[in-house]
Amino acid sequence: MESIGKELATTWAESMFGTAALGDVRRNRRVISMVAAVAQRPGGTIAAVFDNPAELAGAYDLVENNAVDPAALAEAIARDAAERARRHFYVWVATDGTSHTITDRTQSKGTGRLTAARMKTRGDKIHDALVIDPDGVPLGLSSVQSWQRPNRPARKSHGRRDTADKETQRWLDARAQTRDALGEHAPGVVCHFLHDREADCWPVLLDAIAHREGEFTTVRAQWDRRLVASDPTADSAAERLREALAGTEVLGELELDIPAGPGRSARTARLEVRACAVTLDLRDRRRETHYAAPVYVVCAREVGTAPAGCKALEWLLLTTYPADTLEACFHLVRGYSFRWRIERFHLAWKSACTDVEATQLWDSDHRARWSLILASVAVLMMRCQFLALEAPDTDAREVFTESEIEAVRDMQKAQVVPEQGRVTLWQMVVAIAYLGGWPGSNKRPPGLVPLTRGWQRVAAYILGTRRRDERARRQEITAKLAGKLP
Repeated sequence: MESIGKELATTWAESMFGTAALGDVRRNRRVISMVAAVAQRPGGTIAAVFDNPAELAGAYDLVENNAVDPAALAEAIARDAAERARRHFYVWVATDGTSHTITDRTQSKGTGRLTAARMKTRGDKIHDALVIDPDGVPLGLSSVQSWQRPNRPARKSHGRRDTADKETQRWLDARAQTRDALGEHAPGVVCHFLHDREADCWPVLLDAIAHREGEFTTVRAQWDRRLVASDPTADSAAERLREALAGTEVLGELELDIPAGPGRSARTARLEVRACAVTLDLRDRRRETHYAAPVYVVCAREVGTAPAGCKALEWLLLTTYPADTLEACFHLVRGYSFRWRIERFHLAWKSACTDVEATQLWDSDHRARWSLILASVAVLMMRCQFLALEAPDTDAREVFTESEIEAVRDMQKAQVVPEQGRVTLWQMVVAIAYLGGWPGSNKRPPGLVPLTRGWQRVAAYILGTRRRDERARRQEITAKLAGKLP
């Protein structure tokens, strides 16, 4: 949901940045006010958020202040996410990479290449980690890394470079930063990492094995990996991952709601599940070293529910979670479906909500500070959206102010929000989505884009009403003073 009250936004910002190590309490107050302003008026550029000259100048001063370490902002965001995780026995942590495209034809903005060297697309690379509660509601970001690729690709092949010299290290850093934040601020909370196929590499899998006592990891398999044979003399021993799975029976079936995505339609998929324990034969090509990695493999394959022309869903999951029962496999597959939350967050951050790619700041550190402020708002908006889905009967006044509810009452055409009495969070979400052009659907809830458009209309209405009232008060005071003059 892209609409949040000023009180909620300020409380969220104070919780996140109130004690951040920024070197001066005035900087903390400035960041808090900027977060609240972005939440009230989502935008990707500083000028799109602040129309008051003093606030605009203060915002530029903050993002251009080299005394404000972007790492301190990222650490404050991670600490807040960990503290919100303390109320849960376990949390899911989805990590992934993305990029922010920047127009930089003269290569003067400190950007890096985003694609092959011959391509001109430039910007900043990002790798982050989203903490999610057991029900799938985002709690915050436990890691945000920003860097720039060099202009020339590495000369050595990927397999011949050290891990520290590859972007694989970003996955390990995100895991370590999350581990540190939860260990310090949420001790005892079990962390379960969720990784896409890009993380199917021996350094990440070995790191998962090394920490399997205090956390769990699930990686979607990219490769049909070679296995370590338990009995090398047996003729029937499986040599590959899929071969081992083929010899197992179907444990059962489950239904899972699948959101829409590139080449994927929203639907309720019926998945058949297989699982077995294997030992992977991991190979470090640079040192020609092999490592034995004992894991469970779970395969969830869609049967009979894929629409015509749409590829059936198949997840081949490598996990340190003990997936030795049907219930454990269902828990794992359901949890892995929450990995899409980080892709939704990237959508909210980059375009649908805060539009971080609209910024054209000239320095990479300036962009890092501003993008972290936008990220804190994007995750709050996304959290509110999922809260509306998980707890639709929540009183809207826990998220919205009374003036915002009244503004929606004034603007709505169809009476979704009742004219009087109690208003639920879901009623407000639907009304705002209608204002943003959502056509209504019994199958899919409102998406990020119509909610953002709707809230921008509500925010503009509130701003205009407030300034009209302020002008009326000024005129009233002027009239009273004029009446007292001789």
